[in-house]
Amino acid sequence: IAVADGGPVSWSTWSGRFAISMPGDRIKEAYAKLSPVNVVHELQELHEKLGILVIAIVRDVDGYETCLVSSEFFDPSTREATDWKGPDWDARRELIDSRAKPEDR
Repeated sequence: IAVADGGPVSWSTWSGRFAISMPGDRIKEAYAKLSPVNVVHELQELHEKLGILVIAIVRDVDGYETCLVSSEFFDPSTREATDWKGPDWDARRELIDSRAKPEDR
C-alpha cells in the first residue's frame, strides 16, 4: 500500500471487503444462523447471465465486513473475466510517481 502523506493506513467500511466463494446452499445455511446485527446487506438471489448469484454482506465478530458469494456463479464469472496476466508493474510505478510529491518519489 502506498500512502501519499506517509501517515498510517486507516481502514473503514468503504475500504473494501473480502469475498468468500462457497456453495449457495451453504451461504443460505450460514445466513439463517446470523444475528441481525451482523447483516450488512440482506441475502439476495440475483438471476444473471451465468446463473443465479447468491450474495450477502455480513459482519464478523471483529466488525469486518465480508461478502459471501455463491461459488456456482462467482467462480466461473471470475475465470471468464480474467486474462491471466500479471499486473503491469511499470505502469503502476509511473502512475504512483506521477501523483506523488517530488520528495516522495
